[in-house]
Amino acid sequence: MSAARRRTHLVHSSVVAAVVVLVVATFGFALAPGDAGGSAAAAATAVPGQTPAPHLRLLEQTPYLGPDGVFSMRLAVDSPPAGAQIVFRQHADVASSGRDRFTETLAGDDLGRLDRTIRVSLDQLPADASGIRAASFPIAADRVPPFGGLQLTGPGVYPLSVTLETADGADVDRFTTYIVIFPADDDPDAAWLTAGVVVPARAAPALQPGGEVQIPQAERDRVEGIVRAVAAHPESPVTLVATPEFLAALADSDDEDSVRAVGDATDLVVGTYVDLQLGAWLDEGLRDELTRQFMAGA
Repeated sequence: MSAARRRTHLVHSSVVAAVVVLVVATFGFALAPGDAGGSAAAAATAVPGQTPAPHLRLLEQTPYLGPDGVFSMRLAVDSPPAGAQIVFRQHADVASSGRDRFTETLAGDDLGRLDRTIRVSLDQLPADASGIRAASFPIAADRVPPFGGLQLTGPGVYPLSVTLETADGADVDRFTTYIVIFPADDDPDAAWLTAGVVVPARAAPALQPGGEVQIPQAERDRVEGIVRAVAAHPESPVTLVATPEFLAALADSDDEDSVRAVGDATDLVVGTYVDLQLGAWLDEGLRDELTRQFMAGA
């Protein structure tokens, strides 16, 4: 593998990891910036009768962009001190050093070389009716960016620490997020990672003690909803990981066109009616019985 291709692989591997972090953050799970702010002290439950501690939270951001564009963020600032400032510190790309280097930055420490610092008064950031603040930074790859912008010279993952400070510069709260830059479409060294979309396709247990299968209408409706959603995007093949109950409901579906479209556009991985500890079966010498049950569709 050439040096250029190897660097591209490292960049894309870390870019995918960073985008996953940002997606997780968006849906409210842990990990920087999903904790979406700061210190444990700031996140502690307020004591009745006391003023809540100042707290800085990331609500939304541009997940990724090309070599030129605008990176935007929406911030919530709770109980800010008088004269509060927001400081944005952009660090050098960590993707070219590999995924392990990126992982080291998740705790918000050891972010690498500091390339740009932008300090603004909190009052200078535009706010909506609910007090949510907005910040935007023009990005330029091969030219000097506009005032208040950032020059990010290549694809990669650029740590961005955001700090709430007092008027005299004391840190109050902070978080770390990432600016993810994809290669240009015409980049000759770009070698995109192949990826697949896996959709869990489950229905509630329907196998009755007597052996018959009974699927409630609500489950059938839910299955048909999944089928219609997949069928509506045939340009994006997915893999369905289905339970037997899901397939039974699918077989009874009235939406034949969607079922046919899903069959043409997806791969199917079928599970068992009951989750099995395959290792335990094999350890006990039950390989033949396990094979028999799989062949029988159990």
